[in-house]
Amino acid sequence: MSPLKSVSKKSVTPVKYLIIGNSAAGVAAVESIRQYDKTGTLAVVSDEPWHTYSRPLISYLLEGKTTQEKMRYRGDSFYEKYAVDTYLGVHAEKLDTKKRTVTLSDGVVLKYEKLLLATGSVPFVPPISGCPAPNAGKGVYTFIKLADALALQETVTASTQVVVIGGGLTGVKATEGLLHLTKNISLVELAPRILPNALDTAASDIVKRRLESAGVTINCDASVSEVLTGADGNVSSVRLSDGRTIPCDVLVISIGVRPNVELTKGTDIAVERGILIDETCQTSVPDVFAAGDCVVSHDLTDDSKRILAILPNAYQQGKTAGAVMAGQDRTDKGARPINATSFIGLPLITAGKTSLTAEQATEQGITIIVDSEGENYRKLVIQNDRIIGFILLGAAYTKRAGILTDLLNRQVPLSSVGAGVLQTPELLLFDKAERLQRMEGVRSI
Repeated sequence: MSPLKSVSKKSVTPVKYLIIGNSAAGVAAVESIRQYDKTGTLAVVSDEPWHTYSRPLISYLLEGKTTQEKMRYRGDSFYEKYAVDTYLGVHAEKLDTKKRTVTLSDGVVLKYEKLLLATGSVPFVPPISGCPAPNAGKGVYTFIKLADALALQETVTASTQVVVIGGGLTGVKATEGLLHLTKNISLVELAPRILPNALDTAASDIVKRRLESAGVTINCDASVSEVLTGADGNVSSVRLSDGRTIPCDVLVISIGVRPNVELTKGTDIAVERGILIDETCQTSVPDVFAAGDCVVSHDLTDDSKRILAILPNAYQQGKTAGAVMAGQDRTDKGARPINATSFIGLPLITAGKTSLTAEQATEQGITIIVDSEGENYRKLVIQNDRIIGFILLGAAYTKRAGILTDLLNRQVPLSSVGAGVLQTPELLLFDKAERLQRMEGVRSI
């Protein structure tokens, strides 16, 4: 997948629909707009030069399980099919909501009627003593974009010693991808376990053992306090908070991400960590919409407002925003956090509310059911006769995830389908009389 070249545009260009961002939310908006408006001018701006691609696949590119061509989120003719003018490889530097203009880094000014901010997220890089700037050729990298994966692919060899900071989903996936290039990897995580926000201790331990068996050295309850460099300014080692020193040629910082709200600075767009939107995905400024990882979303799990950096949510919000921009009456009620991935061949699906202590469960009237067998692990979180969250690890449980996800999303009362369905969820395929007959002898909760 070669970088795409945008055609030269006038210095000031009027655009009916302007989208800043070229990933899931932006793509969904393009498709939604064109469903209702076939002719209005539509433009997409992105600081990346690539055809739209699926970001979750960058670790699989490192791992050799996919190619740049297969990473494309839409087909080769996507922009032509939907009549999209592309401004790729240029940065949107300034937004003036009064004049309705966006100024690009190459000097082009786009004057919009409707604007969608689908700017996604940026890597969080904490201040670390002695650490060179990421992606500046000194051995320090982030891991959020295709360019990051390509740089690591070119740099890391079998003899390279790598330290990955961050044991969350992105950090562990980066580690897994790097294992295809080198076995000399140390993972550093501040929390007592890896994947602390996604998994409980039991499930985390299963993944930890998998990574360790593949050769990864895992350091929990630790942080990098200092980065040491050689005479050439390149990374040579890191010093941990407990005083230990780990030699490394490459340092990957993958602690987490933050909403990219840079373009809202100096405007009247309301921001509280992320961009605030209403049910139509419109911001506090008329005709300016926002969607995806850069916004504060409605989490249906607990009726809270927070960042939901998951692709399905971004796509759904982009779809809603695009329809409303094109004059349709559409709302987005929110989403539930659902993540599906795998670690060293071990499939994982998490959904809804899963992180709570036994004391919290008791206080909130929550029932927790846990099943495990070898590397297969299942945790169901139930409140008021409904599933509000689950962890499914291993093929024995993930193969039935669709049924549990449906029960979660539709908040089906478990009593209406029979308690035994949690032991044998395939029973939902039958009518109630058949389920009762087949559940005879199945242990209830």
